[in-house]
Amino acid sequence: MDKTKANLIAKEAEDALRAVARKHGLSLSPGRGNFDSVGLKMSFIFGDTADVGSTEINPEYIRNLIRNGFMYGLDKSLVGKTITIGSKSGLEFQGLKGKKAAFKWEADNRIWLYDAVLAAQLLKVAK
Repeated sequence: MDKTKANLIAKEAEDALRAVARKHGLSLSPGRGNFDSVGLKMSFIFGDTADVGSTEINPEYIRNLIRNGFMYGLDKSLVGKTITIGSKSGLEFQGLKGKKAAFKWEADNRIWLYDAVLAAQLLKVAK
């Protein structure tokens, strides 16, 4: 097993599992794992959209938000709210990734991480 083959397998596995997740109304976290010369080990998390709110939001971010959001003044009601930070307008709150607030920027569809306390203040004053 080499890095190229591992990446191809991981991409195909994630695409297949994402289709299964959508079929059942679930969301799917991006896969993570490791490989060596013997094989590839991967893990994924399926999330219920009743908790997550969308099939496009990483369920790990919501799980972390539910568990730890109170420490930063964040809660699930703020998920999906859009704010501007610096030159980035259209940042949609996705939840927590570790100790950072995760936002999806509409311009590049990537996840951007910001300080959770600052994010909580900005989300609460945003309209």
